[in-house]
Amino acid sequence: MKTHSKLGCLPRGLSLLGVFIWALSGVLRAHDLPYARLLIEQSEAGEIEISIATHVPAYVLNAPIGHLSDIDLRFLRSLSDDELAERVNEATGLFSREFYFALDGREIAVAEISFPDLGSLREDAAIGPDNARPSTPIRLTLQRGDARALTLAAPYRLGSLMVMHGAGGEAVAPQFVAAGELSRAIDLANEVDPIDILKTFFLQGIVHILPLGLDHILFVVLLALISTRLTSMVLLVSAFTLAHTLTLAFAVLGSTTIPATLVEPLIALSIVVMALMNLVAAGPGRGRLLVVAGFGLLHGLGFAGALRDLGLPRGQEFLALLAFNLGVEVAQLAVVAAVLLLMGWYMRRHWYRRAIVTPASIVIALVGATWTLERTGFVL
Repeated sequence: MKTHSKLGCLPRGLSLLGVFIWALSGVLRAHDLPYARLLIEQSEAGEIEISIATHVPAYVLNAPIGHLSDIDLRFLRSLSDDELAERVNEATGLFSREFYFALDGREIAVAEISFPDLGSLREDAAIGPDNARPSTPIRLTLQRGDARALTLAAPYRLGSLMVMHGAGGEAVAPQFVAAGELSRAIDLANEVDPIDILKTFFLQGIVHILPLGLDHILFVVLLALISTRLTSMVLLVSAFTLAHTLTLAFAVLGSTTIPATLVEPLIALSIVVMALMNLVAAGPGRGRLLVVAGFGLLHGLGFAGALRDLGLPRGQEFLALLAFNLGVEVAQLAVVAAVLLLMGWYMRRHWYRRAIVTPASIVIALVGATWTLERTGFVL
């Protein structure tokens, strides 16, 4: 009867955990474009200049926004210059008609729109999701006049936007705009609302983990799986949190920049190392605590890269950093809670390590190894 009871509860726990890990491992390219970035700047001539960073070749081909599939990439390469130019003209007209701009509540037309040239489009089409180089942006020009506020809505197909109002090369008041939604009024006088900053960066901290931060999710899952006691789980997650908070703050507020081409492969490798530690060590110990803290420093550099991409509001850097970090922590706690909800009933069983921790760690190690190879260029 005891054997039957043990076997009866295994399928439920393993199937739930398996689906969870499989869903994560199925999206091996975890750093695709999550949203378009729109930067608004004002020229001395009284014009509003807007650059839009998205995957422009996908928009030109009317393909799903994001990095091109192999089929779409081959199709674009097969187009002659005349054929590609015709598609650019069609996309330009569509873009102009679908974008909405209003100054002080009055709709205005785009004065000028410029897509990348054909050479840039062909080159940018081959950019993969693990390449940090952005594609050439689309550029728009509006006539400001004496208007004080700008509102906008992008074409729905462009997806969600991170709108940044620039001043002197710095972001002043970023805001997140959902796909097809109207933005809040952008104060062209550069006045900043701290509440808006808190909301925007807190949300982006959450989004960077759930659903975009698959590598960070898997690392936290490994910490939660090996911790059969709540105290040890809190200790490990706290060490990871404190460590990545330190490097996040140092990297964002300091002047040191470590390239993503170095940080991202090491983050993937940290998943492999932690999964292997789960396989060879039965539980948390002082050595594991130090390793987790060390890897936390590394993951903080990854968070810093994401935060820099958003653009820190001038004069409100600390507030944005605090809100972003709080969002990250809330998302991490949600991951821990999910593991406890799925596995909490089984953590004290004598077969828990053999039946759940070991196979789950093997799967996660394979995912981390694949990411490591991809991010170092060994897997295309």
